[in-house]
Amino acid sequence: MYALNDAMGISSSQENPGMNDLSLAVASNPFSDCLGMEFATGAGRVTLSVYDIGGRAVETVVSGSMGSGTHSAVWTPERSLPAGVYTVVLRNNGSAVTENAVLVR
Repeated sequence: MYALNDAMGISSSQENPGMNDLSLAVASNPFSDCLGMEFATGAGRVTLSVYDIGGRAVETVVSGSMGSGTHSAVWTPERSLPAGVYTVVLRNNGSAVTENAVLVR
């Protein structure tokens, strides 16, 4: 296991280096303080972004090259963000998957 950026709550594991499947899971949902995200990617450019219900980008949590495998990140939204439904989008190698998360205040 190697940590990409412990201060940002991002870590990675290369347990399955041949993995080509893209997957995303969010927990705890609904959430109030922080949202944990676990995702699997192939090697290459990865972006993990959060969008509001209007489709506006709220924050990019992960952006950069990663090896294939299982990774995790934590999103801590700004206190100024209103409660509501947010969409987490994971992009890698021309594919994308989404999960919705509910922020409660």
